[in-house]
Amino acid sequence: MLSASTTSVIGMLEPVLAGLFAWWWLGEVLNGVQLLGAIIVLVGIYLADKYRMESEARA
Repeated sequence: MLSASTTSVIGMLEPVLAGLFAWWWLGEVLNGVQLLGAIIVLVGIYLADKYRMESEARA
């Protein structure tokens, strides 16, 4: 079984990966707002994972 944190990361990555897939396979053009949104999602995932790792190390 997947943990709740792993499941949430996968769920947050789905739109980013779908956009990359559409760009690569379907030739879609991503505009600046979409790229900025993808960057914000990736930074959010990184920060959440970093915080989780730090809190587990303290426990």
